[in-house]
Amino acid sequence: MSRVRFSLKLVPTSLLSFLAANLAQGATIHVPDDLATIQDAIDAASDGDTVVVRPGTYVENIDFSGKEILLRSDDGPAETVIDGGAPEDPNRGSVVTFDSGEQTGAILDSFTLTGGTGNLHSWFRGGGGVFCLDSSPTIRGNVVAGNFCEHVGGGILCFEGSSPNITGNVISDNISNMNAGGIHCGGWYTSPAPRIHGNRITGNAAPNGSGGGISCADCSPVISRNTISGNSAKFGGGISCYEASPDLTGNVISENSAVYNGGGIRCTLFSSPTISGNVIASNVCDGFFGGLGGGMDCADGSPSIVNNIFAGNTGRWGGAMRFDSCSSPEIVNTTVAMNVATQGGGIYAKGTELTITNSIFYGDQAAGGPEMMLLEGEGPPTPTRLHISYSDVGGGQTSIYVGWDCVLNWGDGMITANPLFADPPAGDFHLTWDSPCKDAGYSSAPRLPGVDFEGDPRIAGAAALSTGRNLDGRDREDSLRADVEPITGGSPGSLEPPGVNGVIDAAVDIGADEFHLHLYFVGEAVPGEMVEIGVVDRPGRDPVALGLGSGMQDQPQPTPYGDLYLELPLLLEWELGVVPDDGVLKVAAEVPASWSAGEEYPFQVLAGPMGDWASELTNLLVVDVE
Repeated sequence: MSRVRFSLKLVPTSLLSFLAANLAQGATIHVPDDLATIQDAIDAASDGDTVVVRPGTYVENIDFSGKEILLRSDDGPAETVIDGGAPEDPNRGSVVTFDSGEQTGAILDSFTLTGGTGNLHSWFRGGGGVFCLDSSPTIRGNVVAGNFCEHVGGGILCFEGSSPNITGNVISDNISNMNAGGIHCGGWYTSPAPRIHGNRITGNAAPNGSGGGISCADCSPVISRNTISGNSAKFGGGISCYEASPDLTGNVISENSAVYNGGGIRCTLFSSPTISGNVIASNVCDGFFGGLGGGMDCADGSPSIVNNIFAGNTGRWGGAMRFDSCSSPEIVNTTVAMNVATQGGGIYAKGTELTITNSIFYGDQAAGGPEMMLLEGEGPPTPTRLHISYSDVGGGQTSIYVGWDCVLNWGDGMITANPLFADPPAGDFHLTWDSPCKDAGYSSAPRLPGVDFEGDPRIAGAAALSTGRNLDGRDREDSLRADVEPITGGSPGSLEPPGVNGVIDAAVDIGADEFHLHLYFVGEAVPGEMVEIGVVDRPGRDPVALGLGSGMQDQPQPTPYGDLYLELPLLLEWELGVVPDDGVLKVAAEVPASWSAGEEYPFQVLAGPMGDWASELTNLLVVDVE
């Protein structure tokens, strides 16, 4: 039986005066100028109002109380902290609560949220930083760090029918003793669809459960363009999916760790995620009684794995991927390289019908099945069947261990050559000019993406085989703009021609036409640090000139050389040199000390001399200074 609670609260005279002054219009309330606490301001606000919080540390546990208001800091999360470490009610220990049906108009913007211990709901305690129950607010631009809860969602809990928009936050160093150190989404048979976009999710832990970074259960979230790194759990160090089918697109999932299953990603109980355009690298799953899937572990599901890189992952059974009792996973246009395992360096599969097309498996290591191990599934015995075509497998069929009753269908278009990556030890998996993987793919492959990591056409007169990319890669928002001061002087090697971002926006599609022109860089854009600028182009192209725009055009300007994205005048022009025989021009440069974190700089290259109609402009590369 539901209960209705009544309470009597004395309203301060100052609050009555404020309400009277703002009754007839949408108000902007300042804390502490108008009201002393954030909760007082929320209580005074009406739908459509804005609450602006001045810099400082506020020891509060706040509740939006169903209001569609904007709550924002005046000076950003570094200066404005909400510390939830001293709750009046120990069962209401979340720093921020949304549990009254709030929707997207309830906006939490630009705070640091810390010290939370979660709200008690039913039998569990969850949502150390933010607690969402049947609510779908907007959570953007915050730092959610240093929170703890006993059961689920150390940083953020989105439970039951909650589908919040979680965008542009840093979610770090949160702990849930059981599941979801960073974010949990899902509930009991409610199938919500939260959007988790453009966040940095790092250093979170679920030491006794699943989902160090993100946990999904009975939901279909869109998880896109995030950096999910350095998280840990028993199951699913980066992401755990339990009866969930998330859309994982354009993320960097790296350096996460798990004990039993899925260093990077774990999917179980009929989870069928779409995994597209991600870099899944340097994850580890090496527990003595576990170690299943360094990059990804999937059981009882049918994942779609398209246009990804799995590189440098480590597991006992399946360095890059492990499949067990899966219905029919598909792998298309994916590069699997330099992964390490005891068995199945690239893939370890049991009881699975696996289809691979237009992909590269090279340089993986294992005592048994360096590239793949195919084994019979258990109870009832189910042989693994691999159908592979139009792909490059280093070592050929001898690098694939085929167990009892299992089947390897070695199809058309297979090659076994070195793919000639640009610089694998540095994490650069672009293909060089004379790679045998060029034009080696199948243009009618299932689920073939129309574009590569950068949005460039994947097929331009010939079929694509796979992807190449730098491991630091991530996509950029099309709407980014740069407001920069002119930069003068400099010489090659000092980047007063500038250095370029270490979070890369680069990939080369392996099956383009005669060549694929692309600008990228390797490293982190930290002032004073060295980075590497790279241009993939036709050998012998001279000159190759880098330009820094004074901004970005709202719409690209057509030119005889291709689309120009940079606003003129250019703030810098720097001749990089001549494209060498391998088709990859690399130039070392130093990021200017005058650049500041958070600034953005747009670059393009003109390949070839001005006035030569064979010259071409590259893609736009936007540099975010770290």
